[in-house]
Amino acid sequence: MSETFHAGDLLNSLIELEKTGHAFYGEAAERTQDEKAARLFRFLAGEEAKHEQLYTDLAREFRRNAPSEEPVDAEYGAYLDALLKRNFHFDDADFGTLNAALRFAVSLEKDTLLYVGEIQNVLGNQKADLFKTIRNEERKHLRMLAEYRG
Repeated sequence: MSETFHAGDLLNSLIELEKTGHAFYGEAAERTQDEKAARLFRFLAGEEAKHEQLYTDLAREFRRNAPSEEPVDAEYGAYLDALLKRNFHFDDADFGTLNAALRFAVSLEKDTLLYVGEIQNVLGNQKADLFKTIRNEERKHLRMLAEYRG
């Protein structure tokens, strides 16, 4: 039996990724002794929470419209799922040093940017302006992390 994925399902995965980011940044802000890094992590935690709510609202909207929605090919859905699974968990090693936390943060932001692009690919022109704004915000997060790392 072939499994299909709908936009609402994919957005639910993105919600989980944002929850992971929020938890990671909150924990990183608490653990670091560097006040500048703590401010950056707190800001990014807030951004993740904002995006989580955005995706929650979008998923709700897409679930309401599910009958007209085209399912995503199972193989493509599995690819997107695999992309997310590697960033759903973090552990103490990701907080071992400030550099380790920053590396994980960069990886998280890059994968989120990639995943958002893939979801937009699935959705076509639906919500194009919103996804453009989100991609720009994710790029800003990457720039902020890169500038901090120097």
